[in-house]
Amino acid sequence: MTPSPASVPEVQREEIEIRKLAVQLGDKDCKVREEANKKLLALGEQALPTLIEVLKDKTNLNNEAVACLAAIISYIRLKRKPVDIDEPIIIPPLKLDQ
Repeated sequence: MTPSPASVPEVQREEIEIRKLAVQLGDKDCKVREEANKKLLALGEQALPTLIEVLKDKTNLNNEAVACLAAIISYIRLKRKPVDIDEPIIIPPLKLDQ
């Protein structure tokens, strides 16, 4: 049985939403992709740990979503003040479908 939205803690709801948006980055509809991109960028640094987790996991992400998500993570990291040049940027290798 799926819990009601009111019974799911706020942190979990945010993580679920971030995962949904990450999947939408690979949608065939350009408008869906653009909207997901805007929403993820708007979440900013607070979403960074979940974004990195989603990128490492890659469940339900196609190649386009993985590439876009990696770019979003890089953008958020570069945008923070000051830039932490000692923090490693870990982007898993892309496995291209053939």
